[in-house]
Amino acid sequence: MLLMGLNTFPEGLFLWSTKSRRITFANDAFVSMSNRTRKEIEEHQGDPVDFWIGENAKGEVRSSLKEMFNNPKNFSFDFEVKSNGKDSKWLSVHMAPTGEKEDNHYYFGVLADITFRKTSEIELQKSQLEALTAKEAKDSFLANMSHEIRTPLNAICASSELILESVQDGEQKELTHLINSSSHTLLALVNDILDYSKMEKNNMEFTSSCFELRNCMESCIDLLYIKAAQRKLQLSFHIDQSVPSHIVTEDGRLRQIVTNLLSNAVNFTQTGEIELSISLDNEFQVKNENSVAIKFSIRDTGMGIKERNLSRITQHFEGRNEKALKKSEVGLGLRISHDHVVALNGKIEVESVLGEGSVFAFTIPVVKGNSSKRSFSSVFESKSICLVASGSNERMIRSLLLSLHTGVTSFETLEEAKKSSQNTYYDVLVLGPGLHQFEEDNPIVGLSTIHTVKRSDIGEHSASFASHKNILTFPLHADSFTQLLERLFSNQDSQIAEKRRRSSTVEPFAMPGSPSPKPSLSILIAEDNKFNQRVLIKILQTIGYNPDVVENGLEVLEALEKQEYDVILMDLQMPKMDGLEASRIISEKKKKVSALKPSIVAITADVLHGIEDECRQCGMQGYLAKPVKKQQIAEVLERLSVPIESREKWIVLR
Repeated sequence: MLLMGLNTFPEGLFLWSTKSRRITFANDAFVSMSNRTRKEIEEHQGDPVDFWIGENAKGEVRSSLKEMFNNPKNFSFDFEVKSNGKDSKWLSVHMAPTGEKEDNHYYFGVLADITFRKTSEIELQKSQLEALTAKEAKDSFLANMSHEIRTPLNAICASSELILESVQDGEQKELTHLINSSSHTLLALVNDILDYSKMEKNNMEFTSSCFELRNCMESCIDLLYIKAAQRKLQLSFHIDQSVPSHIVTEDGRLRQIVTNLLSNAVNFTQTGEIELSISLDNEFQVKNENSVAIKFSIRDTGMGIKERNLSRITQHFEGRNEKALKKSEVGLGLRISHDHVVALNGKIEVESVLGEGSVFAFTIPVVKGNSSKRSFSSVFESKSICLVASGSNERMIRSLLLSLHTGVTSFETLEEAKKSSQNTYYDVLVLGPGLHQFEEDNPIVGLSTIHTVKRSDIGEHSASFASHKNILTFPLHADSFTQLLERLFSNQDSQIAEKRRRSSTVEPFAMPGSPSPKPSLSILIAEDNKFNQRVLIKILQTIGYNPDVVENGLEVLEALEKQEYDVILMDLQMPKMDGLEASRIISEKKKKVSALKPSIVAITADVLHGIEDECRQCGMQGYLAKPVKKQQIAEVLERLSVPIESREKWIVLR
């Protein structure tokens, strides 16, 4: 009965005598796996694996079996079987001593077919190797593409920045501002593509900096304003007066979060408006008194979100269901925004009513930045603006004017403003969109007027628009508003101002003059791209330097033989000799003669993780990621101008 029961097992079972070196029992499964008859198995004298393992592998197995015989113990191993040119299969054998009887040792063995398991393991290893190879190829491709895209972006960003500083009319300046803003947003997207592998590993790196919040939000509005206008949507934003003008956080990530949420709102809104509101969140806990929590709310009048999808989004935001967002209909942009908010130690939430619209809001803690008042602030604080606008337009323009430190009084109609002006003095009248009065220069006698208009309103009134200088087109920018107000204030008739104001003297705004004298630094640019050469030369000239230029590392070494330089702005990827190799050679020469010059600063589109360490190891003193800004170059040169004992050992600006 026992033997009959053992024959029902799918595994091969056998009993092997170490004395006779024969298999004394084998069940039916063992006989089947061996491809031998039962008689051949019983008459065979040798190791139990002789039926499957060839001569080449026999020695290795025999040594293992010999060790087992000398020291009886459990023994297991896997082996591959190939026979008759057929596909190979894998077997696993496990043998254990059963005890002694007169000097005769017996081992009980189990033989199992593990072909499926072994094949799966081999396929898994192959897939892992292919995945690793593909990932390395992807990382290399992204790094190369990042470098290739950053190189022309450097010229676009820097050139548009220089054009913005030149004299232009209102529309040219707005279009140039749009080019500059869009190129920087494209740069942020390039960074996000390069950071994708870091997001997969939850290894994102965030670099904080101090920046002006309004400028950052204006760039987000710029990107989506044209698309919103094409869909006939009102797109606006306002910042509560209690919010700091300058904050310290990661501006690129903040820009992408807001841009993604605004883009979602535009895509899912057919009619109505989209409004971005920024205020303090006093319920959110912050670490210290130098920090505040800022809440960004994006409200739309779109289709709203179905209850099922809203529940999934909420579950994901609250960390209760990581897969929920993938199943919703909102898209990848929302998931990326959520991940960025969490990485910035913030929170994100959503409210929605189907058919009425949605509100996506996120709060992040930030450090209050240092913001010195601009030179015009004291002049603006004494001014009073009469604003005629309503709804989100009124909130947006009022917020902008308050950020310029002017006084603002709002009215919904021009008639109300005229009535008020009979008893109250205003310096300037600002008309919201749709309220332009081009039949007369100043709808309120004696009061300069600024017309704010949408581009869609210009068409049929193009001749009237051309005859007016005091026009600002949407999207509105604080800088454009500032320049126009400065001109109006400085041109106000002093005699009228004397009659109507106690303080009648208004100092005209001082326009920026020629570059201030800079410390004497001799600068060498090492850059092979002609466009970037011209851009760097122009930037340095505008801040008071006249650099020399070479195209590769060999020419750098040749230039240093002829002249001593204080600073080298070194590209990394150049023909003949790259920037890293040239820096190594220069660093070795400096060590030999104990020289302090030149200071080498990398200016490169290569932003792979670890490139900064390579630059430091090559003896560089700083690192700038393309596209570079004029302000960044000026800051680096200023830092390098201080005495060596007071200088920072490593300067990084991104």
